[in-house]
Order: sequence, then structure tokens, then C-alpha cells
Amino acid sequence: KDDYTLFTHITNQNVSFAFETSAGYGENIKGVITLKSDFQTIVYITIYEQSENRGAIIQTDPNFFDPYVGKKFATEITFTKTPTISCSN
Repeated sequence: KDDYTLFTHITNQNVSFAFETSAGYGENIKGVITLKSDFQTIVYITIYEQSENRGAIIQTDPNFFDPYVGKKFATEITFTKTPTISCSN
């Protein structure tokens, strides 16, 4: 329940994992993100389930996430079960 399963591609060592997030309109979005073996560079993002009308484009437009391919996350990725939100003025 609290574990994340990472899938490593046998030839290129890219790493994929499933994610789920609240869409903000009361529905969840479920997808898979693939990163290079550096755990920073985005290779691919796909959405396999979402049920809100406003977000339908993220599942129906295969090019929606293309601008993110090749972008990098911060050097540290932390997985948390219950994330916290902090705001500063």
C-alpha cells in the first residue's frame, strides 16, 4: 500500500512508475511517467484514467505532454504518501 513500484526498461534503463493525483474538481487522474535512468529527465507521460470533463484533453490528445519531454525535475525526488503544502508571502 505504501510502496511504489518502479519498472526499469531492460535495454535503455528508463524507469516508469504509476501516479495518481487529485485533479482539483473532485476527481482523480491516473497515469504513468517514464524518466531516464538519472531520475530527472522526462521521457514520456501518459494518462490512462481521468473522469473530469475539463481535463479530458490530457487523455484524448496524445501530444498534450510533448512539451515536457526532455525537461528535468529538481535533482531530488521525494515520494510521500501524504504530501504537505506550504505557502509563503
